[in-house]
Amino acid sequence: MKKVVFLLAALLLSLSIRAAQEPHVKFMGLPMNGVASTFEKKLIAKGLVADVDYNAQKTVTAHRFYGQFMGQDATIFVYFNAKNKKVYQAKVVLETLDEEEMEKLYTNMVQLIRDENGNNFSDEGEQNGHPNHSIYIKKFPEDKRYRPSRSMGRIDIYRIDNPEGDGYLKLHIDYIDKLNYEMNEFIMKGGNPNTLKKKKH
Repeated sequence: MKKVVFLLAALLLSLSIRAAQEPHVKFMGLPMNGVASTFEKKLIAKGLVADVDYNAQKTVTAHRFYGQFMGQDATIFVYFNAKNKKVYQAKVVLETLDEEEMEKLYTNMVQLIRDENGNNFSDEGEQNGHPNHSIYIKKFPEDKRYRPSRSMGRIDIYRIDNPEGDGYLKLHIDYIDKLNYEMNEFIMKGGNPNTLKKKKH
């Protein structure tokens, strides 16, 4: 049992060192490399407004904000790990009741986000009968082909129709930081960052 705990601690230390040294996916120009409270203050400085009542709930592991995203009114969620509070994903939700407007919104957002992220790798597919688009962020700009191990993360753009029965068509744009996402998954499977911190002192 001690060996398993040691291996988990060693893996978490490795992930922590990598997370501190390596670049991270950026959301609204901000790298997702820190704790939620610091990251969210920077978002508020950019004009987003926090949903104070929603965010005050102790059980949530995503905080909600409202504001502008690429010229559109948006609801924005910041996902973080419940234990180490590190941000690993940001989600933008845009909504409309009109099918034609949704198609234009999807096309425009794909183009804007592709333009913003330069020559990163893109992949188009289909989800629930609608197109979706993923952009994989290069860790090394010189890479000529996509390799998962050399990606910082990805941006997924897809739509969900009428999820709450309200008739709205919703466009989701997910910014996922690979290192912090992997760290979150590791902790959720039993890795304990607090145990590791105690052993270091």
